[in-house]
Amino acid sequence: MMDKEMIIKGCEYWVNNHKGEDLLIEYSSVVELLELLKEQEEIIHCKDCYYYHKPEYGFTIGDCTYRTAWYPVKENEFCSLAKRKEGR
Repeated sequence: MMDKEMIIKGCEYWVNNHKGEDLLIEYSSVVELLELLKEQEEIIHCKDCYYYHKPEYGFTIGDCTYRTAWYPVKENEFCSLAKRKEGR
């Protein structure tokens, strides 16, 4: 599992090396992600989030009930809206 510092360093590297390039991911999106990560005290992965619901039958994709009634997410994803489940 990646820690916060490793993710920040990766985003900083990407920002410093891809400015002005025509890529699938927008430069401004990575800049915004980097700012959010630096502000956040901790990263809460979906599997530990209050809003995450893991479906039955062993699927690897669950849903986030905060964003919509069913927004597909993987257990190791994370976002700035996460709220840690009690006891985790």
